[in-house]
Amino acid sequence: MTWLTEGRTVIITGGASGIGLALTRRIAQDGSKVVIVGRRQQVLDAVAAELSAKGLKVEAFRGDVTTPAERVALFSDLTTKYPEASVLINNAGVMKRVDLLGDEPWESVVTELDINLHAPIHLSTLFAKYWIAKKVAGVIASTTSGLAFVPLTITPVYCATKAGLHSFIWSLRRQLQSKNIKVIEIIPPAVDTDLMGPGGLSYGVNLEEFLNDIYAKLKNGDDEVGYQFSENLRVGYRNAVLETFESIN
Repeated sequence: MTWLTEGRTVIITGGASGIGLALTRRIAQDGSKVVIVGRRQQVLDAVAAELSAKGLKVEAFRGDVTTPAERVALFSDLTTKYPEASVLINNAGVMKRVDLLGDEPWESVVTELDINLHAPIHLSTLFAKYWIAKKVAGVIASTTSGLAFVPLTITPVYCATKAGLHSFIWSLRRQLQSKNIKVIEIIPPAVDTDLMGPGGLSYGVNLEEFLNDIYAKLKNGDDEVGYQFSENLRVGYRNAVLETFESIN
């Protein structure tokens, strides 16, 4: 038995589309209740209805992770309605082309920072402290990217947020190592989803092939999982810096 097959209640931000939706389906098929969190109520309801009609336990929960106040409210609402929840998957994300010398509104940059970096850091710490106080064996998983290790320069803010989140995950894992909370990093390569919206990147590995590979690794208990390009970068990075990380921590 692993956390994926123990019939837990799992909260997934960004769980109604792309990688998040694929994880929602697979985790629910393994017997867990999945609470999908997002801003678009109609999309959330449609996904929950479709999967519930197939006998899966999937519930929609509208919430925004953009600002600190919204995140605190979301955490409070989720833990009130689902006090038994013991898995958080930080998957909500946005990826934008940014011309650093162009006319990109600064507010747009800040929103990308808020959703991709500030939100998973904030929610992770909120849930970690909550579970420690309740003596719950929790799981915190976050979706980063192979671009955490080498940037795609047309999406500089996205890449910076994923590099920052990767670093945070290593620190969080170390700080929680004696607290019975497992910390996991899901590291996709370019995957064929709608992450960038219309006109975005038009290439990527097949979503189901990616999910089949990383899901098997998650079931095996791995705390870092990548695929193809991102797996090569993950292993190379870990081999290059792990000794130094251990020596200073």
